[in-house]
Amino acid sequence: MKTVKLSTALKIKNRLAGELVRLNTILARSNSTDRTRPPQHDLQSIWDKIAETSGKLAEVKSAITVANIGIYPRLAKMEEIKSSIAFLGSLDTKEGVYRESEGFRGNVIERTYDAFLTQKEVDSLTSELQKLIDDLQDEVDEYNHSHLVDLPI
Repeated sequence: MKTVKLSTALKIKNRLAGELVRLNTILARSNSTDRTRPPQHDLQSIWDKIAETSGKLAEVKSAITVANIGIYPRLAKMEEIKSSIAFLGSLDTKEGVYRESEGFRGNVIERTYDAFLTQKEVDSLTSELQKLIDDLQDEVDEYNHSHLVDLPI
């Protein structure tokens, strides 16, 4: 058992995830080869390392999940705010008169649009929500640097 700060555990998780991607890429690239050309890697060894790394990653993720219980409400709130920002960014904020083609003949008609939330309002709301995320992220960072987690690796 190794005790580290939560911020360190998150780095370890990211490194393991990166290593797993690297190993999976090697196996995917070399899995099926021409019999006349031997594989460039010991695929059994790669496969064993994938299993080992995947197991370690699952253990680290589990330990991080347990350690995150104290900060989870902030993490959940950040996730929802990010969803709101994404939704706001997807809104059509078209306003005013637009000339548009209609049908196969390309007849041009004028349409007048009204937006419930204007682009200016969307930008303002997005800015306010981003400030909330920044404040929550500061709290999460402080938590991650001050709380310890036991890693079973």
